[in-house]
Amino acid sequence: MSEADKIDKKAVYFLPYFPINKEIRVANFLFWPFYRMKDKYIQDEDVRTHLEKIFGCYVDRSGEITCSITIASIDNQFFSPFPERRPCPPLRTL
Repeated sequence: MSEADKIDKKAVYFLPYFPINKEIRVANFLFWPFYRMKDKYIQDEDVRTHLEKIFGCYVDRSGEITCSITIASIDNQFFSPFPERRPCPPLRTL
């Protein structure tokens, strides 16, 4: 087992161009603005830094980093277990 396989991998669902100013709850979904509320929902500084690095790749039309990233948390889980890698089914052509 490689070192990469030992890392606890998590998935986060986000909308890069969905600007909101506050939390919005819809059924079992909680939408919250990442840059405005990251300290409230993400206690681990390494995780925050890693997400900032990823989200820094999203830019607006003028090339500036977008600050409109919204996180979608499901059932009060801010991060979901990353699904196990499964082989892809064979591709069939008609």
